[in-house]
Amino acid sequence: MMFQKISFLFCIYLQCYGAIVADQLKTRAKYLPIDVSFIIVDLKYNEERGAQICEVQHGVPSAFRGHAMLYEGKNLIAEYLLNGLSGYYEKSWAAIDSFADPSTKKLLKDDAHWSKVSSFKELEQTQEFLNYAVRPVKDPSDLSQYHGFVFMSPNTAIDREIFQKKYPGVVLIDNAFYNYADNKFKMTDLLMGHPLTEQHKPKWGLYQKNDENLADKIITEIGSDILVIKPTHEYLGKGVIILRKEELKSTLEHLFNNSRDFQDPAYTYWKDNKSRDFLVEEFIEVLPVSFPHLENKFYSPTLRLVYLLFYDKQEIHIKSLGGYYTLPKNSLCEEGSLNEQYKSCIRMPFFGKVDPVLREAAESDMYEVLKVIYMKLLNI
Repeated sequence: MMFQKISFLFCIYLQCYGAIVADQLKTRAKYLPIDVSFIIVDLKYNEERGAQICEVQHGVPSAFRGHAMLYEGKNLIAEYLLNGLSGYYEKSWAAIDSFADPSTKKLLKDDAHWSKVSSFKELEQTQEFLNYAVRPVKDPSDLSQYHGFVFMSPNTAIDREIFQKKYPGVVLIDNAFYNYADNKFKMTDLLMGHPLTEQHKPKWGLYQKNDENLADKIITEIGSDILVIKPTHEYLGKGVIILRKEELKSTLEHLFNNSRDFQDPAYTYWKDNKSRDFLVEEFIEVLPVSFPHLENKFYSPTLRLVYLLFYDKQEIHIKSLGGYYTLPKNSLCEEGSLNEQYKSCIRMPFFGKVDPVLREAAESDMYEVLKVIYMKLLNI
């Protein structure tokens, strides 16, 4: 009798718990009936493994000066971004100074569809915004029925769910991705659990600085002759170190003992890093490419692709805004550390045009990968 009573109570608990979880999932699904997200994917591409994702990050903190340099000052990425958004509504709002890309800033300032604001606080004190934002929307799953975009830095602290409830008539861009703005671990983990996305991510692991036999553990689990160390919360290449596995043990000892005898900022970054965890990935080799504006020297490139993602009328649409190579400081024929030969330095003139056939192949891989990632974030 006692066992039957416990079983009966346990069944009731499961039913209640299941109802709560189901209700939470419905709530989350309702929270994102539509979405627009602006993202960047940095990847390595080779014919054997296809596109291998290094980073997925927000587009707002990124500058596309390299693309403008390659196309005689014409930043097509910025133009495609504005063209992809400005045609939706007669009025939208953006924190223009949050954007790192100068071309995007200028286009936003010059476009009559966009009004400049500095913060959410200023936005909520703007009468024009309030006139549009409180208007009802008959079908929340139809992007065309809203009355404007709000384009702010994804790093801005705000409860987006409350904001959307207060202002149901506007679309806050980057809702799906904002929680992943500077968290490499969360974004990397998002690629796990699906065979398609997993095959496009290099082997990786999350490690604790105080793990015993740390270097041996990493080498055994990653199984790569060259490794990439990354912090869990950073962007713009801060703290990223490329090194040979033979150097791993001594390097980790120096990094995590607050050594100050390094010249490379990527190494000295770690003396102030307070996180217990860090990431390690296998390094992906790619076919070297030469560029006329860099004396036809051969470089190991990273392919940067830029996207707008739309969830509209319960369908996903992925719009490519363009792509280009980011290059290391040193060519492969110049002496230097692996960081200097393989890590993108993201400054002039170390950018390059991508062969159209290779870019098309990489975008083909990324289309299905981004679709899976986006579906996870949207709970569909």
